[in-house]
Amino acid sequence: MIIMNETLKTIHNLRSIRSFSDRDISPDILESIIDASLRAASSSARQPYSIIVIEDHDLLTKFFYGGNKALVYCIDLNRIAAFAKYVGKDWYAGDIVDFVTCSTDTVLAAQTAVLAGKSLGVDSLITNVLHRTGLEKVYEILNLPDHNVFPLITLSFGYAKSEPPFQKGRARTGIVHYGRYQEMTPEEIKGQVDFYSRDENHMMLFVSEEKLHEKGFKNYFEWFFTEWWDGKSSFNQDFYSILTKMGFLKNNH
Repeated sequence: MIIMNETLKTIHNLRSIRSFSDRDISPDILESIIDASLRAASSSARQPYSIIVIEDHDLLTKFFYGGNKALVYCIDLNRIAAFAKYVGKDWYAGDIVDFVTCSTDTVLAAQTAVLAGKSLGVDSLITNVLHRTGLEKVYEILNLPDHNVFPLITLSFGYAKSEPPFQKGRARTGIVHYGRYQEMTPEEIKGQVDFYSRDENHMMLFVSEEKLHEKGFKNYFEWFFTEWWDGKSSFNQDFYSILTKMGFLKNNH
């Protein structure tokens, strides 16, 4: 039996919103969301992130799906480096291990903000839109330092213009493992492909069963790996270039 309380109801009612109304988020609500976000778990209590609050209407319209407010969560070791310098210690920006640890802490803070917002009636969208914008441009717009900082994830906040017709589905088979990892059987793989490919489960991105058939695809994943995720993202090189510049892809050991 699945237990349900008010906190769990908030979690189960989460949904991504891409069309926001003009209703303002009050300063008290915004600060409450940010304050809750700062309570997220953090490795060694470093809080290795910065939160850029976006309230400019033009920026919100152009880059943040028209949300009423946006929070850009950046991995930020610039502050930690300043502490090290203050006490006379040499310290480097980090490496891929630091990047993974800092990413985890940053995403935990962001997800906590989403939950806090929803508990206060505020909807949101989690997006990597800035990675598709051109990272050099993002650094200029947000006045980010040219070292130790990386814009990881963005939250657009606001009130939904209208209620979505459905909530996206979620899979469980092949995801939850008890005791140890277990590969899916051929039957389970087929079952999950079929599960994703049915409209009623609301798992597909931007296509429907009808569209799949019109395009000649037998199932959703055939379309997904052909038209959506071909492994040749145009921003990959930009991404790696910036991470190298920030020091996260250097081997310091």
